[in-house]
Amino acid sequence: MFKNNLTFGYVLFVGIPLLILIGTLRAGANLSAPPAVSGEWTIDPAPGNCAGPPDMSIYQTGADVLIALNDPQKTTLAGKLEGGLIAAASTTTGCGGASRLEAALRGNPDTSLWRAGSRSTGATHAPRFRSVQ
Repeated sequence: MFKNNLTFGYVLFVGIPLLILIGTLRAGANLSAPPAVSGEWTIDPAPGNCAGPPDMSIYQTGADVLIALNDPQKTTLAGKLEGGLIAAASTTTGCGGASRLEAALRGNPDTSLWRAGSRSTGATHAPRFRSVQ
């Protein structure tokens, strides 16, 4: 009788959690993390009236990003990173009004170049972003 209780306890406290762990690992086997883009970035300004700040900082938590521009207004843009594309928007006045940044990640995230359109007051600019890392 004592042996049957030990077998039942072993199955209950070891076997079932082990099956749950194996099921969880199999369910998450095809998941992948978004590319890491956080850090300091340098902006190559595009021609136009609103060239933008010389650099920016990107803070990332999973797919959520917060972009802090190094401009006098300290403009911040909140957005998402999905499928190698960033879409971020700000309601604070930066360079002539509300800003929206749309960027696509190219190449290796460690040495990637960004091509983005930043719309403020209807004008579209296309600066290049380089990672300082």
